[in-house]
Amino acid sequence: MLELTEKEVVRRLFEELDESEFLNAIVADEHGQRRDEIIAALQSVEQQRDELAALWATPGELTTAEWQTVRRTLAEREQRLRAEFTAVPPPLANVDIAGRGRRGQT
Repeated sequence: MLELTEKEVVRRLFEELDESEFLNAIVADEHGQRRDEIIAALQSVEQQRDELAALWATPGELTTAEWQTVRRTLAEREQRLRAEFTAVPPPLANVDIAGRGRRGQT
């Protein structure tokens, strides 16, 4: 009797573990949105650098002091963003739990 009960418990457990809600919860990327926000902010810094370079190249648009201040500010912002990006946990490996392998592989 105990063996049959064990088998039934194991069968039900694996049924629950195979449910898509459970599988999706395991591979959910809780930090993906923040990583995307940081990447967008880093791209914005790069765009601002390009705009700054264009202003610097146009005579009379920026003084040397202004250019250096903005450049330093952008560098500091980039450094903070990169440090934050490094601290954000990476995404989980793209694992297909149901298939017991990596998604996209056959």
